[in-house]
Amino acid sequence: MKKFVFALAVALTSLFLSALVPSAAFAQVEGSASEMGGMMINQGNVEVGGGGNFLRQNQGDRWDLNINGKVEYFFLNRFSGGGRVEFSDSNVESTYVRVGPSATYYFAIIKNIALYVDQAILWTNPRGDGDNYIYGDTGVGADFFVRPNIAVGPSVRGVYYFNGDKGLPSGGTDIRINLSTFF
Repeated sequence: MKKFVFALAVALTSLFLSALVPSAAFAQVEGSASEMGGMMINQGNVEVGGGGNFLRQNQGDRWDLNINGKVEYFFLNRFSGGGRVEFSDSNVESTYVRVGPSATYYFAIIKNIALYVDQAILWTNPRGDGDNYIYGDTGVGADFFVRPNIAVGPSVRGVYYFNGDKGLPSGGTDIRINLSTFF
């Protein structure tokens, strides 16, 4: 069953990337950094970023903390791929670490704002009780470039979990604040 879950995660990532490649190849024609408002989201650059969120619920004094980091290389203008690592803790659920591939496509630029969609499929290792499982998220966000190489902004993510031992996928919505620097 775990092989099936892994194959499903690879298939979803491949489907996402294949849908973006034609759009990213077309975006390459747009070219120079000056045409992109000086933002460093063009081929050959690297993004190092991270983000997180903290949630405190009134019911039962529950809290959740999520911190993540990513490194992505721009293979084409506006299209980057790389990896992401996440750490999460909660006073109700187990602490866990996630790691896996990620991809981002910047689909619109308005002055110093770049809108994007991204995808990650992450292997999750909960500490304490629980089995390893696959965690995925698909996000839409906005990077506000305060300098040509520094961006901050929110993202809204649909998250889903696949655990072959526990039945059907489940998920929810996640809102994060992100900070990135581009080289």
